[in-house]
Amino acid sequence: MTTFNIRDQHGTTIQNVGGDMVVEGNFVSAGSLGELRDELSRLATEVGQLGLPADQRDAVERELAGAEAAAAASEPDAGGIARRLEQATAVLRDAGALVGGGTAVVQSLQRLAKLLGPAGHTLLTLLSVL
Repeated sequence: MTTFNIRDQHGTTIQNVGGDMVVEGNFVSAGSLGELRDELSRLATEVGQLGLPADQRDAVERELAGAEAAAAASEPDAGGIARRLEQATAVLRDAGALVGGGTAVVQSLQRLAKLLGPAGHTLLTLLSVL
């Protein structure tokens, strides 16, 4: 099975690939990078309002800070950002913070997963089982 998640395609030609094609690396398109950074900031604000116990809050904030740092890199790694968000999501889920009052957090995580394209697939899966 082959999955293609293409956002904001720009160009004058489209190339079809005959045979095998290998695309390496996890990248974030320049067009969505600003949105990604804004959404990470929004998520951090929403998480700060959840009233988590200190140890869980610290764990989530650490992962979000790592995701924000990765997004600020000259070549952001979508896979690394997604893994950080998956870890934060796991802590939030275990704390019960994603049910009920965490609606804004879930929506923000969903937007981030979509912005990350294929790298955000596992995050979307985690969110779909809540």
